[in-house]
Amino acid sequence: MWKLAACAVISLLLTGCWDSADLDNITYVHSLGVDYDHGRYRIWLGLIDPTKSGIDESKSNGEAARALWVVYGTGKSFLEAVNAIYPSSPKRVSWSHFSLLILHENILRGPYEDVIKALTRYREVRYTSWVYGTKDRMEDLFTANLPTENNPLYYYVSNPKRVQQFGYVVPSLRLNEWIRDLREPVGSAMLPQMALNHQRGVHWPSAKDKPYDELLLPTVGIFRHERFMGWLSHRDMLGVFWARTGGTRIPLFLPPAAGSTEQVILYAHHFHVEIHPIQRRHHWTYDLKISGPVDLAQAGQGRSEKEIIKIAERVIDRDIRRTFRTGAEHRVDILNFTQKVYRGALILWPPNTRQKLLDSLELRPDSLRNINIHLTLVHTGMRKFD
Repeated sequence: MWKLAACAVISLLLTGCWDSADLDNITYVHSLGVDYDHGRYRIWLGLIDPTKSGIDESKSNGEAARALWVVYGTGKSFLEAVNAIYPSSPKRVSWSHFSLLILHENILRGPYEDVIKALTRYREVRYTSWVYGTKDRMEDLFTANLPTENNPLYYYVSNPKRVQQFGYVVPSLRLNEWIRDLREPVGSAMLPQMALNHQRGVHWPSAKDKPYDELLLPTVGIFRHERFMGWLSHRDMLGVFWARTGGTRIPLFLPPAAGSTEQVILYAHHFHVEIHPIQRRHHWTYDLKISGPVDLAQAGQGRSEKEIIKIAERVIDRDIRRTFRTGAEHRVDILNFTQKVYRGALILWPPNTRQKLLDSLELRPDSLRNINIHLTLVHTGMRKFD
């Protein structure tokens, strides 16, 4: 009798597998797009069928099995829009592999906080999903014909930082990083913008009649005190890379020498940035020191090594000042200079005077003083300078 009782007790340890389900009966939410129009939430879900994520070898024409389905729902609240989709799904919908959140400009200017709160309260959603903003039509993004075999948007967000090693000024952000920046009392939060390239400057070949679409991160959105301030132009945001991120490798195009049409192209990466705040009577000013290596990709003609370095430093100085000036005009600290002061000086200010500290951190057009830039040319390819 005691043996039967022991077996019954031991069997209770196996209950963790009783609610398991076959992959054939589950569809996974991979991506979510949210728009807001006339008081109604509009959502797009990218659903992945794991049983069809590879190539269906049984097809004679070699076409890939359809692995990602796009479903549309609407409602007066975000959760109402999500729950409107569940009854139409023939399989159980799981959020355990949710990886991508795209927020339209309409929702960013409206109740985007409700979407974040609802997602982060649900037990299956992790804070590590990638988050982007967009101005494009959401249905265009979710039905884009991308050069990634059979999964639109899927490959792009599986490891975006590896994809973005060239050309992107602001790297992709995870949801927890964006929420952290949003809730900082000083500085600004950035949100990369996802868009389709309608200029068709680059063409990917396609076996079908319809050419592949091109997915880009052309600019960033700026938030101050959790309020969306707008999108930066590509020109105005270049200083973000040099003075704030210093991360991804990006080309730096310099004007050609007199009498030449060949540009000088450098690759700059891994900059070391030092911010030196200086307290004045009623405000703060900042000196900036930047140093780092650059590689020479195209030397051009008629330029010496010293000339190339000098021009590159001048271009970076111009980009930083333009970005800072754009932020100061809109009372936004795009380059996050004020965080240096706030984190270091907060302990010195009594709680009842901290608002005075925040007021003194408001930027003025003359808050940025000196920029000291020192670049080192570490790789020149086949060219040897005298």
